[in-house]
Amino acid sequence: MLVSVVSCNSIRQSSLAKKNIIKTEFYNHYFNGSLKLSIRFFGGHRPVNPPLGNYKKHTPKVLKTYLRKELRHSSKYKMLFYSYSPGKVFGFYYIGLLHNHFQNDTCYKKEKSINNSIFFERNETEKIDNFLLKKYIIPLGKKDIIFYCFKKILFNYHTDSATLKNDTYAELMTLKTLSNFKPFDESTKYFSDSVNIAANLPGYATPLNALLKLQNENRDKADINLLNQYLFSEYAALDEIDTIRQLLYEQHTFKGNSIQNRSSDTLRVNNQFALPEILKEAERQKVMMINESHYDWRHRYFVTLLLDSLYKKGYKYLCMEALINPNEINNRKFPATDDGFYIKEPFMANLARTALKIGYKLIAYEDSTTNLEENLFHSPVDKREYYQALNLYNQYEKDTTSKWLVYAGYSHINKYRFGPQEESTMAKYFHEFSKVNPYSINQTQYCDIFSNKVAVDSSGKGKNYYYLRKDQINDSVLLKQSDLYIINNIHTIPYAARGVRKYHIHYDNTKGEDSEYFIEIFLKEEYFQNHHAIPIYIKRVSRVIFDKNVWLPENNYYLIVTDENDKIIYQSDF
Repeated sequence: MLVSVVSCNSIRQSSLAKKNIIKTEFYNHYFNGSLKLSIRFFGGHRPVNPPLGNYKKHTPKVLKTYLRKELRHSSKYKMLFYSYSPGKVFGFYYIGLLHNHFQNDTCYKKEKSINNSIFFERNETEKIDNFLLKKYIIPLGKKDIIFYCFKKILFNYHTDSATLKNDTYAELMTLKTLSNFKPFDESTKYFSDSVNIAANLPGYATPLNALLKLQNENRDKADINLLNQYLFSEYAALDEIDTIRQLLYEQHTFKGNSIQNRSSDTLRVNNQFALPEILKEAERQKVMMINESHYDWRHRYFVTLLLDSLYKKGYKYLCMEALINPNEINNRKFPATDDGFYIKEPFMANLARTALKIGYKLIAYEDSTTNLEENLFHSPVDKREYYQALNLYNQYEKDTTSKWLVYAGYSHINKYRFGPQEESTMAKYFHEFSKVNPYSINQTQYCDIFSNKVAVDSSGKGKNYYYLRKDQINDSVLLKQSDLYIINNIHTIPYAARGVRKYHIHYDNTKGEDSEYFIEIFLKEEYFQNHHAIPIYIKRVSRVIFDKNVWLPENNYYLIVTDENDKIIYQSDF
């Protein structure tokens, strides 16, 4: 039995790897149950299970022949893990064998890795037919790991020197950061499963408390990157952005570091108002893509402002990465918690709700193929981008006369590459499939929850949001991957401009208990049609008396107050 727990940000860390910097929260974990061993290291490689069976089935004959000759005089060995990919850029086969203690010879050099484990590297890269081989030896008590790295260059694919160099760094940093082999740890093995189960519990209080409990019980930062991402999403649903910001900086996650080290542009945006510019461009475009940070409500609010005007210009489809049940939500005409993980956040829910009310058809396009054909791709990221684009294209082909609005997270809308080591993106693949070049609008580069570089004029409608064209950006070429960049630094929603009214909430806990509870406001019609409807307002409080004004579109609402276990303790018309 072989199990892997893989950090989703490992592949994106090549810039840190080049500087010989490793953040422990980006380690991967491999567990070999039959050998009772686990490995923790940095890298983007995934093993195939079962290792020996896949070795026999997938390894090219020339590599098997080489290994038989290599190992014929060795003591009995066991296969620790096996990872292979025919690849789009590189074909690679990583084979790890456990065997008796290695006797050093002049073919190997001894180096120290960052965490003081030792490995030996062959001085010259061997050529085995059309494969390049690097071989490493990693001590393991009285035994050792032989780590074979067979790499095949696919000459029919264009690669530049930077791509080759990045791939080499991924391989070397994987090996240089191998930590000590540890006894098989059942609690660690099941940690990611526990996190996923906790995050998908119903309600708002229950998953948050379950995740916080896991956080308190697992202080090793190498194990909690996935947990943190779920926590950030839970806090975002409660509009607790300050908590997210603080945690990101404290724990030095990838996002926090990238923002902390981001270069400062001189932004010149006089009279460059985003809303009219986007609507003008929408006339000429067939497909527009716009991104978001999953933790920033302002991005969802901004797109909501655009929906009605875009619909009048022919945009009939809203494609949402966050959506998993398109048929149900299109029939129901309002969102519910089982429509997707991110959609339970009130601003994301209102984006979907508003689109349905206007007349949009909602489209889901997330990759749902699990491990299908994963080894045909350069990386799991590449596979996800490919299938997102393919799902979009298959839907788009059904109605090419209408215009399409695609709403995605972060780098999926990049027009050239996902990141330093990832060549393809969803937008790039979609262009290849459809021959339609999407117009890409980036909301995350200059208006995320950390960066407020430009003072926003809030004097009138349409002047809260500015834009930059890519030719105005002074940063590196890697960042110039969108057609337009939005600068959106509002801190409170300009409700007065939206024709809403003030509602007063007063709740007095007659029991006098000073404990945590949640104020939730629902559209009454939605709530009584489906108790899994999503509130349009939710607030976590820990006071006996809650007295607050909220601004909402005029409607019939229903107030629910729940405790820390999502049990209803008060409800009434509102």
